[in-house]
Amino acid sequence: MEEATLRNLYLEEGLSAKQIADRLEVPESKVVYWLRKYQIPKRSLSEAVYLRINQGGDPFDVKTELSLEEEKLKVAGLLLWVTEGSVKDKEAVYTSNSDPALISLFIEFLLRVCQVEKSKIRLRVLYYPNMDMSIDEVREFWAQVTELGEAQIKINIYQATHNYRAKSKYGTATVSVGNIKLRAQMEMWLNELYDNLR
Repeated sequence: MEEATLRNLYLEEGLSAKQIADRLEVPESKVVYWLRKYQIPKRSLSEAVYLRINQGGDPFDVKTELSLEEEKLKVAGLLLWVTEGSVKDKEAVYTSNSDPALISLFIEFLLRVCQVEKSKIRLRVLYYPNMDMSIDEVREFWAQVTELGEAQIKINIYQATHNYRAKSKYGTATVSVGNIKLRAQMEMWLNELYDNLR
């Protein structure tokens, strides 16, 4: 087996040893042998899982040349992630808020700056029993505000027994994209922002 062919299939196309074996109609053990012989670095388990989940490539394509408006949107997205999300979560990028305008702003950041595939965005809404709207009305409201499909929106009912601190008109929404590479990109941008402010 030629090294260039194997490198292309494993490293460029992201095929597994089994997928390469199936394509070339050879035993998987032969592919594994040649990977070792050519000292092609083996993928980590997380990389292999990522490639299996994202077989068509990354579900985002970060825009490199931003207009002034998009630069501001990028900073706003980073700040919403840092202040209303979690930088500790290494597998997803998300923010939470009860203000529909801020949730819409974060989605715009994901779509315009990160160029995330819209189908990969998820919205979880925390519904409080003291709200004036029904669960269906809340789902319909967030579907209109975010322009996400109803299948992308999940409603969770707040289960705590104590009194609610304040009446929430639309619930608390969390918009998220589960992707370790996008999460790493966010951290890189955040560090660049910190460096620029120093």
